[in-house]
Amino acid sequence: MDHLLQFRELPMRQRVEMMERPGLNDAFHVEPLSCREKEMLQSLFNGISNREIAGRLFVSENTVKFHLKNIYSKLGVGNRLQAINAARALRLID
Repeated sequence: MDHLLQFRELPMRQRVEMMERPGLNDAFHVEPLSCREKEMLQSLFNGISNREIAGRLFVSENTVKFHLKNIYSKLGVGNRLQAINAARALRLID
């Protein structure tokens, strides 16, 4: 089984522990978020819509959706609320 898939199937608490201690199991490598993805994640946290994010960052709504899909994939989640919760747990946002 793919290591990333194994990581995503772990409970959030275990994912956080593994992220905090990278030497614990190097087989579970999670791709870090890009600067743009972090910006978008912060916008999600602030409750900003896709349309507003697109306007603030001077990109199309489709580009926002593309980045959000990548964020969800990297965090192993399926929606905005789960992404926010995962980001909080992983201390990616305050």
